[in-house]
Amino acid sequence: MTFSSSHLRWCPLFFGAALLTACASTVVPDHQVEWVQPKLKPSVGAPSQDAGSLIVKRDAGGGTGAVGCNHRIQLDGEPIADLMPGQGVKIFAPAGRHVVGLTFTAFLCNTGESALSVNLSAVEPTILRTITSPDNRGQIVPSAR
Repeated sequence: MTFSSSHLRWCPLFFGAALLTACASTVVPDHQVEWVQPKLKPSVGAPSQDAGSLIVKRDAGGGTGAVGCNHRIQLDGEPIADLMPGQGVKIFAPAGRHVVGLTFTAFLCNTGESALSVNLSAVEPTILRTITSPDNRGQIVPSAR
């Protein structure tokens, strides 16, 4: 098969669309989340009386190089769990104000950090998402679901 110059003019459009698709961050529905245990601090994995609950889910997809990079979730500066795309963790902590942080764990991953102050309630869970922007910067953001 030979390619003419008319075929080649579509190459940048095709590769540009493929790159944007690979970089897009996709919200993962609850029924598709792979739930992980808070291995770095197991004590926050069990509900207790009057504890607030926090759900952190990592979107699928993301920056070009960051898909293989762990998102390390922290609560009040303490490591809780490492999330890969499509994974989530359920955390139980005393109701009240906490700081939820996000860092990357691998040497070759962006070392940027993100943090968000939340008010945990025993009545309703706080739900957050972690995303990776096309420039490989991690962010932790509120989520409706």
